[in-house]
Amino acid sequence: MSQVALQVGKVSLNVSDQDAAKRFWVEKMGFEEVLDTPMGEAGSPRWIEVRAPGDGITLILFSQRFDMEKVGSLNNVLFTCDDVQRTYAELSARGIDFPDKPAQQEWGWWATFRDNEGNFYGLTQRNP
Repeated sequence: MSQVALQVGKVSLNVSDQDAAKRFWVEKMGFEEVLDTPMGEAGSPRWIEVRAPGDGITLILFSQRFDMEKVGSLNNVLFTCDDVQRTYAELSARGIDFPDKPAQQEWGWWATFRDNEGNFYGLTQRNP
């Protein structure tokens, strides 16, 4: 059987305030706005995509009214960087909240940060 070439390209995040979420990811985290378009009538949620610098991963900042109980919880999204301690210092200087400061774990460096809505994300370090 031949292998299918797949990779994760987009991840959807539940947000309650799309404008505030877009400001957080673009202004604080340094992501690039890719798309911001209406999904229906005026007042309906928009389809908003932001892309990580130097990476192909795109976040979809989606407002799902039926899934709002997930806002403010741990996302199954882990960000990877070259140096967790340096990234922690840079993001902390921008006002990003880190409930778990960088620490060496058995599996490698680890930290968690929160977005503007209180959602938690993991931060790991690339293994050499």
